[in-house]
Amino acid sequence: MGKIKERWQKIKVFFQEVKKETKQVTWPSKTELFSYTLAVLIAVFLMGVILGIEDKFISTILSLVIR
Repeated sequence: MGKIKERWQKIKVFFQEVKKETKQVTWPSKTELFSYTLAVLIAVFLMGVILGIEDKFISTILSLVIR
């Protein structure tokens, strides 16, 4: 029974520390959050386009080689 009580105590302390650390976080403003989100979406879109072009190029080369 002592082990269970000890584990619950550790879990309780863990969540108290999480709450304490969360209060120290500097959260981004709405403007910063929008800017960062937009930058990520643009980067993902561009990477998708680049990978799509590379895929098409490689598949074209392979289809010519396999013929």
